[in-house]
Amino acid sequence: MTHLTLGYRPLLIFNAVANHFSIGRAADAIGLSQPAISLTIQKLEAVVGRKLLQRGTKGSEVTLDGALLLRRTARMIHQIELGIAQILSLEPTARAVRAACRRLTDTQIRAHIAILKSTSASEAALSLGVSQAAIHRAGQAIEHTIGVPLYRRTGSRLVVNGAGAQLGRRLQLALHEISQAFDELQSSPEEPKGSVRIGVLPLSPQYFLADILTRISKLYPFAIITIQEDNYLKLQADLRCGQIDFIVGALRVPRVGSDLSESGLFSDPYELVVRSHHPLASQSLVGSNDILNYKWVVPPQNTPRHKISQSLFERLKKRPPQVIETNSLSMIIALLQKGDFIAILSRTQLFQSGFANDLVPLAFTLPEAERVIGLISRKEWLPTELQHLFLKNIESAALSYQ
Repeated sequence: MTHLTLGYRPLLIFNAVANHFSIGRAADAIGLSQPAISLTIQKLEAVVGRKLLQRGTKGSEVTLDGALLLRRTARMIHQIELGIAQILSLEPTARAVRAACRRLTDTQIRAHIAILKSTSASEAALSLGVSQAAIHRAGQAIEHTIGVPLYRRTGSRLVVNGAGAQLGRRLQLALHEISQAFDELQSSPEEPKGSVRIGVLPLSPQYFLADILTRISKLYPFAIITIQEDNYLKLQADLRCGQIDFIVGALRVPRVGSDLSESGLFSDPYELVVRSHHPLASQSLVGSNDILNYKWVVPPQNTPRHKISQSLFERLKKRPPQVIETNSLSMIIALLQKGDFIAILSRTQLFQSGFANDLVPLAFTLPEAERVIGLISRKEWLPTELQHLFLKNIESAALSYQ
């Protein structure tokens, strides 16, 4: 069972019944017959495996499970209304926005997301198991529904434009809300189920995360935990469209955009590190000229550590005899062990690498050495109970590093 099993239209109908407290009033509001709405609710309850509505003092009232699904359904609708409102330059409450939102179909939503993730109509069609003609029809239909162009068409190529990308991100977040609802409906206090998807920056404190994951796997054996390591920009993009739940790693300057939230966990400053038998290892005070007489290992460009090293070289108006770039922590450690290299590592990486006896920090004051390990999440994110417990465990574990 996946979040697509529910269907967009049935969720809209469920939302209408729940908000009107009546199948009859919902039928009048959305222009469907009462039998059609009743059948839709029955099918939805069968898919979910829970009773969603019951007779109450007000009429048709949601059950506890229904309230849970209703909350996520409302958030789903809100995401889509925001996406449409942004590209139409209207308020989310505008009649045109709400009308367009309710005219969307499952086919249009799935097709648009497939086009967003593909480089051509044929690739999008292949991902959904439909014909290219079907993809083009769905694309034309959603453009007609929204009222603005969403694609660039060049021969057989069909790719989203800026408005299409913006809408696609919101559609993915909308579907993510229903995926979250499934997790919540199938979970219980005795057996918290669900998924947690974590984005991890390269050279993050791996042992810190491994300790947490080991603890979580014991406390919540039914949890599905996914770790995705990637660069900062890619992880932020995945976070913004709901592909991951949060990012763990070193916080950066400039800070994240207004749609994201970040919080510090513990300080993990940078050190200049060499092997224990390095000629500089035994010096009580290491000078600038000393460190620039040896080869360096630095991370790739557009990383904080690379910027620190380049800033240091520029300030001293000299470069080391050789610089090797790599984002592999294991390669950095191997190079440090095998030769007289110098590298910038964080204090946690140095003492948790398993090679603390082989590697030592130099007696050198490194400018811009501050580094904070933290969490980045979407400001509008509503975590499931399992995800909330996971975050609490991360925060608790971080206390021992402060």
